[in-house]
Amino acid sequence: MLKNILGAAAGYAASKNLRSIDGAAGATLGAVAASVIARMSLIGLAGVLAGGYLVKNYLERP
Repeated sequence: MLKNILGAAAGYAASKNLRSIDGAAGATLGAVAASVIARMSLIGLAGVLAGGYLVKNYLERP
């Protein structure tokens, strides 16, 4: 239960930086993301983190 509350709070805070997602949608995405992360294996989580890092670097290159 605590992970859902913390995930929702993090999603709400992140939605303040994004114009396309409002507060309620950000809170919902945060709660869902917390549940998905809790069910992932360590290798799967490392793959998602590495993929996010690569996409971020690709989008920010000049």
